[in-house]
Amino acid sequence: MIDVRHRKIRLMIICLLLLVFVTLIFSYIKIVFPSTRNEVALKGYQLLAGKRIELSGSNYKIQPSQFLVVGLILTALGLLAAVFMKKLGDMTAVVLVCSLSAMVCLYIMRNELTQFVRMGASVRFQFGCLLGFVLLFASFLVCFYTLMKKSMRVTGTPWFWLFIGPCVVSLIVVVFVPTVIGLFYSFTNWDGINDMKFVGLTNFQKLTTDSMFWERFVFTAKFAVASVIFINGIGLALAMLVTRRFKGRNILRTVFYVPNLIGGLILGYIWNFIFVDIFSAIGQALHIPFLQGWLSNPATGFWGLIIVTVWQMAGYMMVIYVAYLENVPEDLLEAARIDGAQPTQVFYHIILPMIAPAFTINTFLTLSNSFKLFDQNLALTGGAPGNTTQLLALNIYATAFSANRLAYAQAKALVFFVIVGLISLIQVYYSKRMEVEV
Repeated sequence: MIDVRHRKIRLMIICLLLLVFVTLIFSYIKIVFPSTRNEVALKGYQLLAGKRIELSGSNYKIQPSQFLVVGLILTALGLLAAVFMKKLGDMTAVVLVCSLSAMVCLYIMRNELTQFVRMGASVRFQFGCLLGFVLLFASFLVCFYTLMKKSMRVTGTPWFWLFIGPCVVSLIVVVFVPTVIGLFYSFTNWDGINDMKFVGLTNFQKLTTDSMFWERFVFTAKFAVASVIFINGIGLALAMLVTRRFKGRNILRTVFYVPNLIGGLILGYIWNFIFVDIFSAIGQALHIPFLQGWLSNPATGFWGLIIVTVWQMAGYMMVIYVAYLENVPEDLLEAARIDGAQPTQVFYHIILPMIAPAFTINTFLTLSNSFKLFDQNLALTGGAPGNTTQLLALNIYATAFSANRLAYAQAKALVFFVIVGLISLIQVYYSKRMEVEV
């Protein structure tokens, strides 16, 4: 692990940040001081942009291959700094990946930088976006390298990363890069049709007064809390059932897990048929008004979403609980029974503490999945009646593709991402503390 409290490592990080800062400032000097006739600085900015643009009556064309030169210079300076500080080994590789990440970030952001210039974004704002992206990408690579070194010490073979490499690349291409590009769009007024214009933080300012967004967030938070409680409660109960010794327990495990294999849209349409047609038919036959119009009422529509989500995910959580329950030492349970412990005492004082890591994992999974639930909501209620059962993910989708406010929807998604990320981190932190205490 990299100990940032170490003096040499702190100096290394500071040197790297200063290196990136000076490089970017030098490239932007022509924009900050337009009266300066500095051809080198202007070419440096063109190097960042990677394409022909006009600034102050000048016109240059820098080939993208010159990004390689920037990357090699940054890498060489990083290696020299590592040698100077006598911290070779892991820190050399850390500086290497950080320097290469700066080159990659500059190349990826060249089009966005050019568009920001054309849309009239301030230099300070451009610099902040680019520097933030560089640091974010460098942090990702450092973490990736640290995990790689740790796994190499455990497995002793590079084949692990040969097989996991395609998945990591796919994750970067499908998740990381679109997130960064979405961050760029959130500062514009893009509607998917007309030309983009830079609007700065206007979209985020609108969110502070958007009552619909915060109403949907509160509704989503209530849904997430209820889902976490019921999914984990029922999943643990099913796990306790199928870990008992009786014939047919393996069949029950399969039956309980099968709903998790059904796609969210298909599952939503199936339960829509059950709630609308079957429940209404039973309610009419037995004269029970509660079963009629189940999805046309906000209260029952909310619990309809809960039922569908619990039915789908409880079996998956059961599998994780089963894995931990089967690792509880049998001799420990037997000793507790011999000492006269009641079944409830055995469960609360022995089983629960032993499976505490399972609660951490399952709570994290159910919490994150409940917050970002989309397909079941779309197929089951579509937000009806009157958007009262609309979760926040569906609200963002409607803002983007129904109202054609793509940039505003992207701003919503980013704020939502940050909130859910913070909630998940807090949950994992306190769950881990419970594991340590037991």
